[in-house]
Amino acid sequence: MSKKRNDVLFNLIKRLTKAEKRFFKVSTRSSNGSDKLFIQLFDALEKMEIYDEKMILKKVPELKRSQLSNMKAHLLKHVLKTVRHLHINQKLDIEIRDQQDNARVFYSKGMYVEALQVLEKAKRLALRHEMHTAYFNCVEFEKKIESQHITGSVKSKAEHLSKEVIEALKKVNANNQLSNLSLLLYGRYLSHGYVKEELAYLEVMSFFNQSLDGINYASLDFYGKLYFYQSHVWYYIHVQDFSNYYKYALKWKTHYESHPTMILKESAMYLKGIHNFLNAIFMFSRGERFSEEYDSFLNFKLTHHKFLDQNCLQLVSNIELIHGVNKYIVEVNYDDGELFLNRLLTDEVKSEIQSWNLHRKFTIYYKIACVYFGAEKYNEALEYLNIINNKPYPDFRNDLQCFSRILSLLCHYELGNIELVSYQIKSVFRFLLKVEEMQKVQQEVFQFLKKLPRMTQSDLMPAFISLEAKLLKLRKVKFEKRAFLYLDITAWLRSKIERVPIQHVIRRSLKT
Repeated sequence: MSKKRNDVLFNLIKRLTKAEKRFFKVSTRSSNGSDKLFIQLFDALEKMEIYDEKMILKKVPELKRSQLSNMKAHLLKHVLKTVRHLHINQKLDIEIRDQQDNARVFYSKGMYVEALQVLEKAKRLALRHEMHTAYFNCVEFEKKIESQHITGSVKSKAEHLSKEVIEALKKVNANNQLSNLSLLLYGRYLSHGYVKEELAYLEVMSFFNQSLDGINYASLDFYGKLYFYQSHVWYYIHVQDFSNYYKYALKWKTHYESHPTMILKESAMYLKGIHNFLNAIFMFSRGERFSEEYDSFLNFKLTHHKFLDQNCLQLVSNIELIHGVNKYIVEVNYDDGELFLNRLLTDEVKSEIQSWNLHRKFTIYYKIACVYFGAEKYNEALEYLNIINNKPYPDFRNDLQCFSRILSLLCHYELGNIELVSYQIKSVFRFLLKVEEMQKVQQEVFQFLKKLPRMTQSDLMPAFISLEAKLLKLRKVKFEKRAFLYLDITAWLRSKIERVPIQHVIRRSLKT
């Protein structure tokens, strides 16, 4: 077995709950000697902090090195099987597939009536929970059985099954159309960030509208409507229409709340809806509303924690950390935010962040840096900005990578590293040109930063005022406003002009 495969098994065992471990051992225990060895191998892996084959052979002396690969492969299959059976009544898709497998066993033995009875139960379960793909698969198998189980009602049965297939297929096709659209838009957003100019906007709008051709919203099932809302969320954030982004993020969240039984059955997507709704409120800088919704999320975590699987618990952790940081940004309370981060960012939390996907890591590092920058802790801000800057990822959130570099330059300026600003500005300029992120806001900022090392003290104030005036005009331009979502450079400039902390300027602007 390859090292990667070993890591998969080891990581799986380390992620099992106490109940899953107990169920595995009970289901495996027997008088057979190989099963005893099986459990010993499981115990050895469970107790390890780091995977070590030499330690396995030492802990399980009866296990030969030549046996290890096959034994681990067998153990992985058995762990997956037992966990699957433990959760069979909690995971609807597993339960329906299990019934389909039972029907196949009956079918293979020529027991057609029994197979049809099992499939009927599976169909009812799938229909009750609007799982039309599973329902379609059941009906397709039912057709196959009916072709061999001839009865006097075969004609009427065939007509009925044909209608069922057509209706199920309509639902499946609509859901696939919308889920594909949602995934494609999400991918475009992750790759390119916000739309930067009119031509790109028209292209995305045309693609979005054409992709919705033939969709009848009224006929959509739960999943169809969910994908419909998701598609609109990704579209509107991509084109910087934040009012509609807020509108459809709210629809996504309330869609679940109007179907409360689905919250625990499809928790991951519900949590994603909460995340996007919080993000939409954050973009509007509505501090009080944000705090209310964040507290509501924390209450959901408290009341539902024991019902969530590990995937959902990880999502909960992501949301709690990202929006915990957002709370201090939206409240413009960077000093308390700094204290919060100093308490929160333990080695354990930093290690957890390392396991996140790239998009979440970029997002949290940048937000952490923004809190430190607002609190005037520039060295701490640079620590997290450098994580992004030192390893550029082509074609992935280029916009965020670029603003991370601009914020780094401002940090170095605040620290008095003028020569370093002069040196780094050339490489940052080349990076922005390379990834095609040099818009008017960036151009004006760079013109200012290029001149900065040569400015005298008497030159600074007029330069600050001039740049602020230019940026305030650009702030009203549709495809330039995204720059101010990442870093409010005008607030920073005003803080320099008035010689007050940046958070004072931002708080004042929110009151007007």
